[in-house]
Amino acid sequence: MQMSTGLQNGPKPRQSLKQGGIQNVSTLSKAFLEGCTGLKTINANGLGNISSLPTRLYRSCHDIKGWSSRWLTDELKALSQQGKWDAAIKTLSDMQSASIVTSNVFHYTTVITGCGKAGKWEAAMKALSHMQKSNVQPNVFAYTSVIASCASAEKPEFAMRTYALMQQQQVAPNVHTMTALISACAKAGQWERTLKLVTSCENMLIAPSVVTYTSCIDACRRAGRWDVAIQIISSIIEILLYAAQMM
Repeated sequence: MQMSTGLQNGPKPRQSLKQGGIQNVSTLSKAFLEGCTGLKTINANGLGNISSLPTRLYRSCHDIKGWSSRWLTDELKALSQQGKWDAAIKTLSDMQSASIVTSNVFHYTTVITGCGKAGKWEAAMKALSHMQKSNVQPNVFAYTSVIASCASAEKPEFAMRTYALMQQQQVAPNVHTMTALISACAKAGQWERTLKLVTSCENMLIAPSVVTYTSCIDACRRAGRWDVAIQIISSIIEILLYAAQMM
């Protein structure tokens, strides 16, 4: 009785399970999948009719996709925060294979972010590709996470390729996207490209951050272009003085 009521009212899955004395939600993944798959098998073989089950149990089964979607989001976040990016990918794949849940942008973005934080840029790019093949439109957070992971791995060309794909899909970047992209180019000493990207920020009305300008200066340092670095610093000082006068 309590299970049916809980599912209908839509409590936070992880919180509800913990209140029930279950602390490690990750261990429920396999049992959850087996249980749902078993229910589908029984119905497919004509051994049972879901509609003939008691009303409360039927409603619980009817709502299971909505509940599992919320549960999956919660589980993927937990795995990503723990650095278990591979477990997050497997969990998402298992749920998809069992046809229990329709993956959405939040599921994929969480997995991609987890891969990015773990420095697994190739896994992040594969997840992004799979996301598109599944007809789930990536958002700015998904693209930014992939670009940031490429920047950490010093893979500027892959970062630029992801940015080009982002433009093609008409997804507007934000300051974090551009900073990650500039950082990727800066680590490769591509100072001219970093300056062009800063100009692009201005054209898109994106205010570069201190980190953005620092990356530009670092790119010039790596390329031995101290003259350009000094010009950037001078420009920053002028901007700060102007801002102080306007206050």
